Amino acid sequence: MDKRNENKSITIDDVAKLAGVSRATAGRVVGNYGSVSESAKTKVKKAIEELGYYPNAIAQGLRSNTSKTIAVVVESINNHLFSELTSWIEKVALKKGYSVMVCSTHENPLLEIQHLSSLHNRRVEGIVIAATSTSETSINKKNKHLYDGDIPMVYVDREVKGTSRNLIVSNNRDAGYKAAQYLIELGHQKIGGIATTSFATVAERFAGYQKAMEDEGIGFHSDNFMKIDYEAENVEEILEKGILSRIRELTAIIVFNNSLLAPLLLGLRKKGLSIPEDISIVAWDDENLNQLMEITTMKQQVEKLGTYAAERLFELIEMPDRRGDTYIQVLETEMIVRKSCREIKEEG
Repeated sequence: MDKRNENKSITIDDVAKLAGVSRATAGRVVGNYGSVSESAKTKVKKAIEELGYYPNAIAQGLRSNTSKTIAVVVESINNHLFSELTSWIEKVALKKGYSVMVCSTHENPLLEIQHLSSLHNRRVEGIVIAATSTSETSINKKNKHLYDGDIPMVYVDREVKGTSRNLIVSNNRDAGYKAAQYLIELGHQKIGGIATTSFATVAERFAGYQKAMEDEGIGFHSDNFMKIDYEAENVEEILEKGILSRIRELTAIIVFNNSLLAPLLLGLRKKGLSIPEDISIVAWDDENLNQLMEITTMKQQVEKLGTYAAERLFELIEMPDRRGDTYIQVLETEMIVRKSCREIKEEG
């Protein structure tokens, strides 16, 4: 039976009472220190779950001279991917009795450095970051300690080559290859693509797409691939003057990051074009729009991205001797086939 009481603040004494152990034993289990029998651990953890108890991070931090806080540094919490990612990280942190600070970089390297410097000063115990930089050489020497210093750091979604010792990413190159290959198998050869600039993940997806085209002997035409600045405000207008102006020369488009899907769909509607009758589409990340419009989508394992990143970070916090180890997890991307692609029959 769920014993949660919305009108009462649950304390460690409540946990100890329900588990039938002493307050000291319950405290050792919650704080993950000292010697406790497996039987007592099981009882306390069950009581914590039943009561919905979360440790007071501030109080724990004062006792242990730690902040009991980790940080998540991402492009923007308004981005569906990073919002979901942060949620999974937070679930792991709360179970550990930690608070989570979230910082948005808006793809600005200088703002990212400001955030990291501030987080170091605040004594956060670890950081999960989707970095704006793509390589160690793009980081100023005087700031390198912010990315590879004393505070444990786990890189997620994006690799910073030369620095990302602890990394959890999707297999973006393979996903790009599979997206293009799927369209090629349907008979498409005139396959365009749209993406925002500066993302290492997008560059990997594009490399996979280009490799699939080359493997099938299909020439790549740069005019069919369009990069749009991340900070551009008039995306629909840019698309209209760019790839949409020659849309009838294409049979399919791959949308390499999902922020461009809505303006593309609006542009196609204005031209009176239907999906998939006039143009086939494969997009990224299974958001509400993808589902509503029945768009074939390359879906990342966001739950695992967030959970693995958080779990690895707490390993580094709790076991400092592992901080020199390399830990890399590459997660496969699933293709969800819907109704946005049609088969192209051979002419003649």
